[in-house]
Amino acid sequence: MHCRDEGVQLACLKLVHALLRQLRTDDVITLLPTLVSFVDSRSVACRATMYDIFMWLYDNYNISTGSEAVYCSCN
Repeated sequence: MHCRDEGVQLACLKLVHALLRQLRTDDVITLLPTLVSFVDSRSVACRATMYDIFMWLYDNYNISTGSEAVYCSCN
């Protein structure tokens, strides 16, 4: 997702968002640094999709599903 084309970035974020239910905890941990990099994106659509992904993760990962590893990898 290092491409600077906003359309490509948005398509990648939407793809990640669509695949969230199939991702394992290890997959999410691998993607987190890239997802966090969108905090400073100039694109409102990219930031909004990034926040949607993080809200989904927050709502759907709990301690019993390995969220401790996900949350620790953000720090």
